Amino acid sequence: MKRATLNALPAHIAVVDKNGNIIAVNRSWVDFAIKNNAGGSPTVAVGANYFEVCKLAVQENDEYAVKAIAGIKNVLEKKIPLFSFEYPCHSPTEQRWFLMHVIPLTDSLDGAVITHLNITDRKKAEQSLQKVNEELKRSNMELERFAYIVSHELHEPLRAISGFVRLLDEWYKDKLDEMAAKYMYYINHGVLRMDELLSSLLDYSRVDTIGGVPSEISVEEALKDAIANLNRCITEANANITYDKLPMVTANGTQLTQLFQNLIHNSIKFRGEKKACVHIGCRKEANNWVFWVKDNGIGIKSEQFERIFEIFQRLNTPEQYPGSGIGLSICKKIVERHGGKIWVESEIHKGTTFYFSLPDK
Repeated sequence: MKRATLNALPAHIAVVDKNGNIIAVNRSWVDFAIKNNAGGSPTVAVGANYFEVCKLAVQENDEYAVKAIAGIKNVLEKKIPLFSFEYPCHSPTEQRWFLMHVIPLTDSLDGAVITHLNITDRKKAEQSLQKVNEELKRSNMELERFAYIVSHELHEPLRAISGFVRLLDEWYKDKLDEMAAKYMYYINHGVLRMDELLSSLLDYSRVDTIGGVPSEISVEEALKDAIANLNRCITEANANITYDKLPMVTANGTQLTQLFQNLIHNSIKFRGEKKACVHIGCRKEANNWVFWVKDNGIGIKSEQFERIFEIFQRLNTPEQYPGSGIGLSICKKIVERHGGKIWVESEIHKGTTFYFSLPDK
């Protein structure tokens, strides 16, 4: 029964004594050994010394064999409770990867069980995923670079247009009829709107390139900086901003301030007819801190929850609520750059709560 069970396992399994001599193997081990020794009997069968087999590979400058010998000896000498590592074992026709485990026998027996499990399919999948991720990263970097160049370079001709429109307005203001004056207004308004969009696009493209290395910071201090930056907006709206005691986290302080600033500004802007009341709180969940910015504003329809985080997506016209429609996109990018997530809960006419998570310090 034990032999049948051992032979049924897909892993290549061998049992060695304290000196590394092979005293038992399963069918998978035998089949693999025969397959990899053309025309001959397996070199790692019962009676062979496993260390001697590994030494042949060492002579071929196989660094993995060196590591295998050291690991097996450490387990046999009871220096470590077990040993595991992944290694390549390529044949002339294919690339293969295996996962090796070395587990000591029970206390009454000196020796160890050595298993080799073929993980080639998993490694190929990991390599494919890594390649896709690298391509995606490169593509995103190129896109961000493109956005930066475009938004930066377009500012200069836009300033020229704005300057000439202003001169035309000053020199020919008294000579323009009502229709021409309206067209001048539309041109100037369009230029200002384009300037705002380009500035926002520039801010968005810089999220991954500015701010430096994250460090341990006080979330409360970052929030206070955001409130100070919004002082005029808060005063004009007579908004009430409150917050709980907030923790220390590992983050970029400048970007965390920008995150709070964007969310609080949104709460004030979309307050409707009511006095804006905004509360910032947090709770600990496993290895993360979850923060929220809760308001009593106009609310968001549930079908718009995902859309609001997309770049340049707006739920209202610029005439109703001025802005570029990129603030929440920047928030999402900042949070994800820190390894967290951002989401929203809201009810129309009852208010909105934005949540975001950050890893614990």
